Amino acid sequence: MEKVNKIAIIIVTYNGEKWLEECIKPLYGYDNITIVVIDNASSDNTVELIKKEYENVELIESKINLGFGQANNKGFDYAIANNYDFVFLLNQDASIDIKNLNQLIEKVINNPTIGIISPVHYKNEEEIENLFKYYIKENKLQDFVGSNKIHSVDFVNAALWLIPINVLKKIGGFNPLFFHYGEDVDYINRIKYNNFQVIIDFNSEAYHYREYSKENFQSKFTRKTYFGPWAIKYFTILSNVNYSFFNVFFKSFYLFGASFYRYLKKLDFQLCITCIKVYFRVLLKLNYIKKNRKIIIKNSSPFL
Repeated sequence: MEKVNKIAIIIVTYNGEKWLEECIKPLYGYDNITIVVIDNASSDNTVELIKKEYENVELIESKINLGFGQANNKGFDYAIANNYDFVFLLNQDASIDIKNLNQLIEKVINNPTIGIISPVHYKNEEEIENLFKYYIKENKLQDFVGSNKIHSVDFVNAALWLIPINVLKKIGGFNPLFFHYGEDVDYINRIKYNNFQVIIDFNSEAYHYREYSKENFQSKFTRKTYFGPWAIKYFTILSNVNYSFFNVFFKSFYLFGASFYRYLKKLDFQLCITCIKVYFRVLLKLNYIKKNRKIIIKNSSPFL
């Protein structure tokens, strides 16, 4: 008799009531699937709607906003404790149907080196989501779209990740250094450290309902607040266990120096000061970063 794989769909919500139907409904009601929602203290009707419309959802209510990574870790804990075979990280503003999810699972079963596999992200029935286009272009994989091929990539964001439970137990949870943004970069670095692959399945499709563009992102910031690199960039560099701490510290210092010089050359003294403040804040976290690096290297299932 063929084994039926148990799948935990992990969704972190925060004021996400407008996406609930698109996100939950396509995978709701299957015997081998449990939808685990971790709500990050939403102030809208997210929790009430889940309780009313999706009573079989495993709902974990946090009294505080844990951030993306730590909320997902609660879902990871649930999946491991209840002997699931796969976890699927699903953004609250994303959706996938059972056919495409099963295709991803089939690919993983046939390739045990896969640590993370993602479908192609569409923003509607015809267009690939803007940021996902960048991943494809960066890896020169434009011709793969619509094919029955899989291909390894350096990075794909955590909106739609399938992770086998054996990989999850080895890699562990998201690094608590990151509250929101950067945690997926760090997790993929750890996937690579453990010799697993990050894969896109070009025959599987899903939706990520966002209108991301660099211009829209930058428009949310004034000249004073749009600044780079932020602390998150330094954190992802310093936490990368694929390199020695000496190596990553040198990289972070070089980035700081290059950024400071760029603003100094423009005589933008305000951003020079901001640059120093950001890097100083990063330096204050160095001991914590070093501690977490040791946990990642020495422990099984770190942060869970």
